[in-house]
Amino acid sequence: MGFFRDDSAAAVLITGAQQSRQDELRSRTRRYAVTMAIRTVSFVAAVALPIPVWAKFFLIVAAICLPWLAVTAANAGPVRSKGTPAYDPGSLRVPEGPPLALEGHRVIDAEPDDRAA
Repeated sequence: MGFFRDDSAAAVLITGAQQSRQDELRSRTRRYAVTMAIRTVSFVAAVALPIPVWAKFFLIVAAICLPWLAVTAANAGPVRSKGTPAYDPGSLRVPEGPPLALEGHRVIDAEPDDRAA
């Protein structure tokens, strides 16, 4: 028995919870940094190493394409699980009755009133 906690309470495991926004952002930042590090190594290797021309060409093409790949991957956002739909119309709740913003306000018709002329 612990001094400050109740050992009889069972821990709750939430397996379906998404990654926190902070953890997800940290993961995307790390992925971007690793991709840009690979780009830097590719460029330095292409310039500094005595390798065949085709290998230099490949490394330079990689150094040119990796920034686009890194930005696209970093901006992709969180990955949804396979069973999670992108949009669930059943999850929307429409309130009953008139919209609250219109209560007590005068409604102005879009058609001009002939009496004003």
